[in-house]
Amino acid sequence: MNGAAVFLKRRWPAVLLVASLILNGFLVGMLVVDYLKPHRGFSADRFARFELRRLDDHLPRAAVDKIAASLKPLEPQLDDRLQRLRVIRGELMRLAAAPEPDRAAIDAKLVELRAETAAMQETAQKATYDALLSLPAEDRAPLAEGPGG
Repeated sequence: MNGAAVFLKRRWPAVLLVASLILNGFLVGMLVVDYLKPHRGFSADRFARFELRRLDDHLPRAAVDKIAASLKPLEPQLDDRLQRLRVIRGELMRLAAAPEPDRAAIDAKLVELRAETAAMQETAQKATYDALLSLPAEDRAPLAEGPGG
């Protein structure tokens, strides 16, 4: 028998205990990291930055930061719209869960949902392009090199 086999034969409970502690420490660490990690929900900031993702590849970083800063004041308005969307979606779910769903009421809520979504998108896009158009022409020139340019 070699030295490793003799060592393991005598000390297998200790080796098993150490391996178990390491595995448990790893699993507890994963749980703690997951608990501490901020879970990103859909927010006004994320919605406002939606339009910026297309511009980010073509504009200088300073220009994108300037546009993003101009969208900050919109966050309370966008948060209100997001809250209204959540309420409408909740009402839609309740209508759809009814034993006898009222299709006309569901269709009316869908129209309301689309109108609210369109208004929110219009607000964000208008502010984004107003800020974009306020940039100097040389900062906007790389946009012509992108898709469709």
